[in-house]
Amino acid sequence: MNKLILDSDGLIKLNKAGILDKLLSVFECLIPKEVYEETIIKGKEELYEDAFELEKILKNRSVDVIEFAFSEDANNIVKEITGLGKGETAVLHLFFRNKDAVILSDDRRFITLLERHRIPFITPGNVLLYLVEKGTIDPFEGLEKLERLKPYINNSVYEKIKLILLGGK
Repeated sequence: MNKLILDSDGLIKLNKAGILDKLLSVFECLIPKEVYEETIIKGKEELYEDAFELEKILKNRSVDVIEFAFSEDANNIVKEITGLGKGETAVLHLFFRNKDAVILSDDRRFITLLERHRIPFITPGNVLLYLVEKGTIDPFEGLEKLERLKPYINNSVYEKIKLILLGGK
């Protein structure tokens, strides 16, 4: 896994946890234009502080924002579910143009769709574990980042990750 496609949910949660910059130093990250617009442009219009932070981080790391890349495979999947947002739809289309990538999301409904179609994904909590496992973040820093992530993830997921970071299984 060396290429990630980020949706808005994953992008925002990684930033809130303070690990987005580390993630961008380890992975090639792709962000669909629709996700960028939803997260940064609209976020700035609504004066969300994290939108300004995200824009700065993405500019400093020269992350490419990818224009919509239509895929018939993605289009067929999108038809199965109503209410899929523009960002998730764009992520799916981008994935089918980059099948060596993994989707980063924490949106339960979207993840259910990905699981059903055996599309590889990772959640922000698992990204944190991966960064600790690879030595990009030490376990103590991992625990601190997990505490920052706690309000945004499922409590049982939080507890499992904390146990692993503390040396349990």
